Amino acid sequence: MNIAQSSKNGVSGKLMASTHSYISVLLVDDHEIVRSGLKRFLSTDNSIHVVAEASTGSEAVAFAEMYKPDVALIDVNMPIMDGIATTKRIRIVSPKTRIIMLSAHNDSSYFDSAIRAGAQGYLTKEIDIKGLVEALRLVMKGERVFSKGFSESIVTSRGEALKSLPPDIQLTKREQEVLELVVKGMTSLEIAEKLSISSRTVETHRFNLLNKLGVKNTADLVRFALSNS
Repeated sequence: MNIAQSSKNGVSGKLMASTHSYISVLLVDDHEIVRSGLKRFLSTDNSIHVVAEASTGSEAVAFAEMYKPDVALIDVNMPIMDGIATTKRIRIVSPKTRIIMLSAHNDSSYFDSAIRAGAQGYLTKEIDIKGLVEALRLVMKGERVFSKGFSESIVTSRGEALKSLPPDIQLTKREQEVLELVVKGMTSLEIAEKLSISSRTVETHRFNLLNKLGVKNTADLVRFALSNS
């Protein structure tokens, strides 16, 4: 599977804020053939139901307000209103809808904007259907998902992710290492193996990072790191 995920942040594994037994999905792409393909693939899984398809950002916002989908899969590059602007609008009309951005290219130009706009995921369209289905389930658990190769290139291009933290925030060397690996999308177990420490120790560092940076969960933690790098 070609996705990375953040570790769980205390949210139950059950589907959150969903009043039905399936994951309702809004597809947003200006190419009909892409929407049709996604719908066909997703329809093979009974736990997922595509409630609407939109070819423009304005249609997506209207459908999001109407259907309140659990997840919106949004193409980044759309004419008139791009995926970033669409995400911002959907976050207003349907705050509980999780957003996964889809990109045709492994391009970093929209990544930061997508995170700041409130997207929970950023995937390339090369992802297979199994990976996409799992990504939908993960964001429903409160986790973040993004293409592994893409996330690694983002961190590499930035060098140290926390060079410009505000002077009143002091992180230990280990906390900085953990935070950089969180930004890469590594789980607590993966971080523990990478740093040769226990998963319990990683969770302690995560807890301390949340307190020091004044954020509530892993999604906010990553957003803070990206905003201050």
